[in-house]
Amino acid sequence: MRRSLFYLLILFCFSSCFLHHVNIEGDIYGAKSIFHSTPSNKEILPVRLDFNPPTKEEVIKMLHDKGSNQTPTDEFDGYLSTEIISKFQKSQKFLISSNSNIKIKIVPMVDDVKPPLLTMIGFFFTIGAFPAIYRTYGSVSFELYDQEKHKTIRTYKYSVNHRIIFGLAPILLGPILSTFTDRFDHSTSDKTYSIMRVVFAQFEYDLFKDIRESKELASRFFSTNEYNHALIVTSKSVKDEPIISSIYSELNKNFIKYGISILERRRLDQVINEIQLSLTGITQGRDYSKLGKLLQADRLILVEDLNITSATTDVSGRINFSIRCVDSDTGKVIWSEKIAESILLSDTVDTVVSYVARKLVQKLKQSGEI
Repeated sequence: MRRSLFYLLILFCFSSCFLHHVNIEGDIYGAKSIFHSTPSNKEILPVRLDFNPPTKEEVIKMLHDKGSNQTPTDEFDGYLSTEIISKFQKSQKFLISSNSNIKIKIVPMVDDVKPPLLTMIGFFFTIGAFPAIYRTYGSVSFELYDQEKHKTIRTYKYSVNHRIIFGLAPILLGPILSTFTDRFDHSTSDKTYSIMRVVFAQFEYDLFKDIRESKELASRFFSTNEYNHALIVTSKSVKDEPIISSIYSELNKNFIKYGISILERRRLDQVINEIQLSLTGITQGRDYSKLGKLLQADRLILVEDLNITSATTDVSGRINFSIRCVDSDTGKVIWSEKIAESILLSDTVDTVVSYVARKLVQKLKQSGEI
C-alpha cells in the first residue's frame, strides 16, 4: 500500500513538469540549425499575415477521420498558437503593414498524436528515471500571396516532430536546455511555444536566403499607398439604429487609433441622402465602384447581417454581425471577419460593442490587415 502511494506521489510530481523538444523533419533533430544563422540582409520586408488556425474540435475531428482514436487537447495546442504572430512582430526583419503587397498565409496542420505506450513501461519500472515520451506530428506552411499578381508565388512547408517528455529529465535538464535553444521548452503543461518558434526561425532563414539569391522574389516585397476608408453599418431593422450608431462610433474610434483614414459619418450620410438610396440597398447591390467614387473612398468597410438578442435571467443574449473590407474599384474582399459575442444580463450593449470593436481591431492589427 505504501509503495503504491509512493508511486502515485512520484507520478503526480512528474505530471506537472514537461520538457518539449521540437525539430523539423530532415534537420537531424535540430543539429543542422546550430550551424546556420539568418542571412544578414539589411532590408526590412513589409508583409501582411493571414493566420486562422482550426479549432481544437476541428483538429480532433480531422484526427478521428484519419482513424485516430485519441482525443488529445493541449498536446497539439502548439500548432494553433498565436506565438507565430508574436515572432513576426518581434522580428527586426519584418514590418507588418496593411499596405504590403505580400500576404503570408500561415497554415498549421496536426497529422497524428502518439501516446507514450512503450516508454511508459520504462517510466513506471524506473520511477521516472526513464522518461515517458508523448509525440505529435504535424506541419506548418507559409504561403507567399502576391496581391498585385493575385496568386501564390512561393510556399514553404515544414514537417514538425514534437516530443513531450516527462519524468526526471524535465526536472533536471529542462531549465538548462530551454535557456540555450528555442527547440526545448520547459513548462508545467502539455502546451508549448517551441513549435511556432522553430518553424518561424527556419522560415525566416529560408526566405531571406532565397531573397538574397533572387531579385525577382525580392522585388515583390513592397508597400502600396495609404487608402481612404468608408465605414458603413447596415441593418434591415429601424429599431437597431441606436446600436448601429454605437457600432459605428466604437469601430471608428478604434480604426482611427491605428491610423486608418475613415470618412466622417456626416459626409457618409450626406452622400446617401443625395443619391436617395438606403445603405442596405447599396451594399446588397454590390455597386461598390459607384459608391466608392461618391464617397471618395478607396475601400469600404461593411458591417452587415446585424443580429441582436437581449439577455434574460436564464439565457445570455448575443450580438452577431459580419464585417469585411472591400476594394471599391475591383470589389475584391481585402479581409473579412464574423463576430459572435455573448451579452450577459449585467452588460450594456455599448459595453459589449466597445469590447468587440477593440478585440476585432487588435486582431486585424496583429495580422497586418490594418
